[in-house]
Amino acid sequence: VGAGPSGLVAALSLLKNGVRVRIVDKEPNYRVGSRGAGMMPRTLEVMNMLGVLPDIERHCARIPPLQSYKPPHGVQPSQTWELMENLEPLPSRPFRRPVEIPQDVQENILRSHLRQFGCEVELGTELLNFVQDESSVTVQLLKHAENPLKPEVARFRFVIGADGAKGMVRKKLGLKFMGDTRDADELVVGDVEITGLNSDFWHFWSDPSSNSKTTISLRPSGSTRNYFSMLTVGHDLQKYDLTDPRNFRIFFHKISGRRDIILGHFRWLSYFKPNMRMANNFQEGHVFIVGDAAHVHSPTGGQGMNSGVQDSFNLAWKLSLVVKGYASENLLSSYSEERLPVISEMLQRVTSIHGKTFAGGELHGGESRGWTRGKALHMLGINYRWSRIVVDERTPRGVNGDELRCHAYGGHDNSLSAGDRAPEAPGLVIPTERRETSLFKVLKATHHTVLIFPCGQYSRAEGILRLLSSWPHFLVQTICVSGPGAHRYKLTADLNLLDRDGHAHSAYFVDQQPTIFIIRPDGVIGGIVRDEGGVARYFSRIFQNALFSEV
Repeated sequence: VGAGPSGLVAALSLLKNGVRVRIVDKEPNYRVGSRGAGMMPRTLEVMNMLGVLPDIERHCARIPPLQSYKPPHGVQPSQTWELMENLEPLPSRPFRRPVEIPQDVQENILRSHLRQFGCEVELGTELLNFVQDESSVTVQLLKHAENPLKPEVARFRFVIGADGAKGMVRKKLGLKFMGDTRDADELVVGDVEITGLNSDFWHFWSDPSSNSKTTISLRPSGSTRNYFSMLTVGHDLQKYDLTDPRNFRIFFHKISGRRDIILGHFRWLSYFKPNMRMANNFQEGHVFIVGDAAHVHSPTGGQGMNSGVQDSFNLAWKLSLVVKGYASENLLSSYSEERLPVISEMLQRVTSIHGKTFAGGELHGGESRGWTRGKALHMLGINYRWSRIVVDERTPRGVNGDELRCHAYGGHDNSLSAGDRAPEAPGLVIPTERRETSLFKVLKATHHTVLIFPCGQYSRAEGILRLLSSWPHFLVQTICVSGPGAHRYKLTADLNLLDRDGHAHSAYFVDQQPTIFIIRPDGVIGGIVRDEGGVARYFSRIFQNALFSEV
């Protein structure tokens, strides 16, 4: 329910896993506007696993440098800085810079991938009600384009609510939406056609002397040359009625002093007060919530769309296993278990950023901390080390789950444990084909990947492969990564790779001891184990035991 990025990623992930879906949205037309335009490195990795990244890269742009201007005329630059530090790619982290791509462009790309599975968004279709029983959800839908209007009653195994903060799914479930509304803080956002302004910078004007402490920014939209994404933050803005384009033009010229800049057509223009809230649970029975339906936050952190996409990617592979009968419904509770601490820490970080952004008066005094972001917002540190469905035989926890949850977002530097994102490893060679590949190119959003580092102990590795050979190949793929000089020994894995440059062994902290990494379909390391017993121990937490006894 809901066809924003969260709903579309959920639908696409399920379709790729062979699960039939319907995706409905009550809006009669597709939304326009840049909205959640910042795509973080971890989300780029998700898009890569879904096969969407090439289309994203064709339409995205780097986030330009930020530049503020001295009042009152707003022409002379006062500062130029970067929103985030420009980090160079690493072998294990190929995406280290966020990009911007308007949300309506994102959604169009995702819809095009849905169509490859014969799935179309059902516009103008409103969820009126739903009722759960022990095995399914009965929903009442209304297609507003039909005449006469006649509600449709349909039954589904599961429902995912991606219908936003004001949607009915969370409210119907009776879940608490904990947090607060910042009544004193106000934002006006939109997309506007601009004449007389270059696209080389993200432009800022502010009036720190005023009671409203207003800052107006204009960021090139990336995909459309003359359109800029506008963000206005301040206090006591509502009295200016800035959702009227005429009023906003007057207000912009007053704050910026730049009457030479012409604001033309507004694609959209909206006023709101920021909310920092999250639901107390993301699941109730057979109904789940993702994205803004589960949590909302200030747009100043650029985490909303990204967090919603990652909600859906975490949930979809688990749902697909349950729907197809390969896992019990007990697996589904791990969705909330894993995502709640991540969202909780994210809200704390974004709320802190929000406070600095609304402090005002920082753009002309040599400091721009309210408009600078740390690398934690790249989201590469997000982890589920405490999760009950991960297994780590290499690194004993040493601390309790509550302590680990406190680092759900920022992660742990210079270590790798079960529950962390799986690092990339380029320079892998397929000896039989004399072709180079990388780990990200062979991971699948439809399979668990058992990644074996034999470290010369090939008979031990074959024992593990014999165990896995009896398991369904449409659920589990096996990859053996050997060090340089071992390319002549071919194991019975689905894919044998030679770590020519040593990037895989380095990124996965593999020494001389054989180690097995079990990478989940969402690109998270579910298990780090040493032998067949460890492999079985991990999969016993995922699959139903009957699955393997019948194979």
